[in-house]
Amino acid sequence: MSSPTAWTLSLCTSISLLLGVSALPTPDSRQEAKSATTATDKAADRPAKAAARRIDLSVAMNVNLPATTRDLEAVSFGTPDGKSGWVLRLPGGRPIATPAYADGMLFVGGGYGSHEFYAVDSETGKIIWKIQTGDDGPTAAVVAEGMVAFNTESCTLVVVDERRGRIIWQEWLGDPLMSQPAIDKGVLFMAHPPPPTCSSRC
Repeated sequence: MSSPTAWTLSLCTSISLLLGVSALPTPDSRQEAKSATTATDKAADRPAKAAARRIDLSVAMNVNLPATTRDLEAVSFGTPDGKSGWVLRLPGGRPIATPAYADGMLFVGGGYGSHEFYAVDSETGKIIWKIQTGDDGPTAAVVAEGMVAFNTESCTLVVVDERRGRIIWQEWLGDPLMSQPAIDKGVLFMAHPPPPTCSSRC
């Protein structure tokens, strides 16, 4: 089977023949054909999008999660199809942001109103490290290059060493910080409120 590029060039040739064999391409038409070919070549270079996978709900099963009796102590469970998991209760019973996963660990804050942020072993549910934040409400985190970044609802962006939980740096940005940070090519991005003006302080 011919490549998409070859097919497109063949199609263009056929169209040219249909429009008139005796017509010579003008400089403008040559430029348009070149632009069309370049755009097609670029499209062919892009990776094909994978088809969306559908979840087959007919094979879903009920899993009875065990009750937890103590904070920060994981309770294991098994599923009817032989898989295993664990349940972990964080102190305070607060709503939590979505955990982040990297390198066999889950990273999650203690919920809005808390001052705790945790690294949890994804296999066992055991706490690897815990830090206290200066402000409350740790958000969902992002993990890249051995660092975990999150912010607190009341103002501070925090970057932590993934393995040890040591704070690498933190910066007060403004109140409130409600969104999750993002990382791309070693650059950390964070939306924050504008700095206060003199009129709001005076």
